[in-house]
Amino acid sequence: MVIRKEIKRLGLQIFLVAAVIVVSEYENTVFLLLGLTNSKLQQLLDTLIKLTLWTSGGWLIYGAIDIYLVKIQDKKQGYATPKLVKDIIKATIFFVIILNILSNVFKVPISGLIAGSSVVAAVVGFAITRMISDVFSGAALSIERAYSVGDWLEIEAPSRKKRYITGEVVEINWRATHLHTKADELVVIPNSEMARMRIINFSKPERHYRAEVQLHVGHTVPSDRIKRILLAAVRGTPEIMTKPAPKITLLRFDSEGVLWSARFWVSDFTHNRKVVKAAHESVLRHFQIAGIDFSYPTVEMRNFTSFSSGLEKTPVKEKLLKRIEFFEFFNDAQLAVIESKMIKRSFKAKDTIIKQGDEGSSLYILFEGLIHIFVKDQGEKEIFVAQVEPGQYFGEMSLLTGQPRSATARAVTEIECFEISKDILSNLFAQTPELMEKISKVMAKRSEMLARLSQVENETKPPEEKANLAKKILQQMKYFFYADEDSSISESIK
Repeated sequence: MVIRKEIKRLGLQIFLVAAVIVVSEYENTVFLLLGLTNSKLQQLLDTLIKLTLWTSGGWLIYGAIDIYLVKIQDKKQGYATPKLVKDIIKATIFFVIILNILSNVFKVPISGLIAGSSVVAAVVGFAITRMISDVFSGAALSIERAYSVGDWLEIEAPSRKKRYITGEVVEINWRATHLHTKADELVVIPNSEMARMRIINFSKPERHYRAEVQLHVGHTVPSDRIKRILLAAVRGTPEIMTKPAPKITLLRFDSEGVLWSARFWVSDFTHNRKVVKAAHESVLRHFQIAGIDFSYPTVEMRNFTSFSSGLEKTPVKEKLLKRIEFFEFFNDAQLAVIESKMIKRSFKAKDTIIKQGDEGSSLYILFEGLIHIFVKDQGEKEIFVAQVEPGQYFGEMSLLTGQPRSATARAVTEIECFEISKDILSNLFAQTPELMEKISKVMAKRSEMLARLSQVENETKPPEEKANLAKKILQQMKYFFYADEDSSISESIK
């Protein structure tokens, strides 16, 4: 559509030039028809006609170049011609037109003018040598398309502490390139210097780029655990691209331990600092939950036992249990019972841990890896609603009330988790009945929160119904755990 408008405008330019040429060719006849006999007036009109011819001709030439060499080429290549190149074309055409007007209209001897101004030109040339170099360097960079406005660059800066400058290109003009850094600095660099510098363009050939997190881990930690934890950590970080997929690589062994790299892709360098920081925080959090510490330079000798046995140590499980609200009401002895009886489960990537609508009577605590939670809409289509990271849990309502699974949990990476079943809690509730009432209040609050997050809760629900939610959950818990033992409880629930 834009090109069609430009072609129509070019047609108007062609018509204007043709009309001026006709008038110029038959100007004497035109003067006679108009009754113009004054020679001075005829001379003035003749000059105006020639001026119009040369200026309209220049306008036509620039219009043709703009359409056929710029816009059509832009459409083929998929990107715009740099403004600096357009400005040089425009200035060149303007300069040529001025010379022709001086020579052909005003009869100024161009050769004499050039010869007479050679000394001045030499003096001015020496004075603006650097500026001329900047202009030609800018033109070369624009034609080469080394960078464009909006690109993020890293360039050499020997005077800087870090020896480089990283910033976004905000302007490219005849003399210099303007960079806006993340420190909110405006750095102006002459184009001639830019042409000599080593430039890294983070925005080309594509806007996305690769970043990484490196860390040292002890030699005794199994590599499959490290890969699983790192992959889950970066996959669970917002704004990290899933395609291309993150890659976990063992780089080398050294005195500090084993150096690992988690490489991932960010959609735009603009988000670099925020995303990389979030990735570091996620990696740290996942390793803390897994009970694995980073290694540091060391010179002493140690006796190491297999790390796999450390997976079952009570402190790690205890930390996981204490992250769950309702286990805060259990004393140390009761927690020790749960720790000893909960079962470790392993799942592969894309495995379904629980499925919406299935019967269930257990809770899962994620230890390593990443899980996505899905719910079905009215059309039975699965919709992603949340992700579960190490230290978080799911399936608590099925454990406490026996309700069918309300969502589907699917492994994103290989995962390790712990399962706590109904049988583990039955004896503890029998020994300490008041635990149920305390837990029911916590679960009521959690149920309301999850309903709000998933937009399932009815905003017109009566306040008294919300107030009785904890009581209903308590009744469901009693029925689920004791209905088989006490028929009176079963009857009261019904």
